Amino acid sequence: MATTRAAPPTIKDIAKRAGVSISTVHYALRRTRPISDETRRRVLDAVQDLDYHPHAGAATLPSGRTGRLAVVIGGIEPAFANTYFSDFIRGLAAAAEEEDHAVVLYTAYGRRAQEGWRPAHVMRRREADGILLAGTQITEEHLNELAAIGTPCVVLNREHASLPWIMPDRRQGARLGTAHLLGHGRRRLGLLAARYAGGTADDQRPERLGFNDALIEHGLNPADHLVRFAPVTAEQADVNGAEATTSALVRGLVDAAERPGDAGMVVFSYTLGPRAARAVERSGVHVPDELGLVMGDEDPAARETMPIPPTTVQARKFEMAQEAARLLLRLVRHEEVPVEEQRQRFPMELKLGWSCGARRRSSP
Repeated sequence: MATTRAAPPTIKDIAKRAGVSISTVHYALRRTRPISDETRRRVLDAVQDLDYHPHAGAATLPSGRTGRLAVVIGGIEPAFANTYFSDFIRGLAAAAEEEDHAVVLYTAYGRRAQEGWRPAHVMRRREADGILLAGTQITEEHLNELAAIGTPCVVLNREHASLPWIMPDRRQGARLGTAHLLGHGRRRLGLLAARYAGGTADDQRPERLGFNDALIEHGLNPADHLVRFAPVTAEQADVNGAEATTSALVRGLVDAAERPGDAGMVVFSYTLGPRAARAVERSGVHVPDELGLVMGDEDPAARETMPIPPTTVQARKFEMAQEAARLLLRLVRHEEVPVEEQRQRFPMELKLGWSCGARRRSSP
């Protein structure tokens, strides 16, 4: 004879065991309202006695909230293969946990996108209380759709005209890296930056503006032919194209230098970092003797390719992510958030390595 398996306990069973209402059980488990320590203890004892585990798909509170924040990243590789995004995820999770929220990670593209999935589906299906989108691979169409439905939403690491955003101050960061090379005697400088769909026009990109700022501040005229943009998709043609673009820029900088050690390059993209490092290595140019190099943030693949530790301009990723999660939770609670707090740029920081040549030049 078949064995009848007992049904798992429900929220009603917990309420009955603890002698409280269903709403009180929700408040005790999610800490959404103050209740007495004695009541919370009775609820938690009932949970333990009955071995209760809430069903994630049904965990909607009486307030209509789920206790979850959705985080959408363009693909699996950016989320897990690059420390840039892993620092974001750590910061988001830490801030969400402070307010008893869980983070649910979605990868936006690939097979899911081919089947018609869109980030807005997360909110329409009430899978989360708010949604945070990270990176440049999220399409403008998908961002505009979220803006149109008025859902609590924050964009991390890029700007949007209608949605709150948190991002590094790329203009300040590019100016910082460029000024560092100029301050150590590099006078012929080039810039390599990323181009992505829906991004700002090349001549208005903050990286380019910051690069030009530093040159002008040092009495130099910006040269358009020493500024290059390369696509950042994983398509092999784009990978090859980025490496070819880098190689041409490197040779143009070094070959036309007036004196040895005059050339320098700022690679202002964590995605382009590994491709640029490979191209520099294949070019035969010696870093930092012939070419001083500053990278826009640190990437393990680029670090492994280069023979010496790179000098980098880094975003404060963990802090940015924490601020983005806290901003999103304020929007979830329908708080009034001043406009200036909905659009924040975090200053970037220089981390000194060997690729810029500063350590060697300053050595006795």
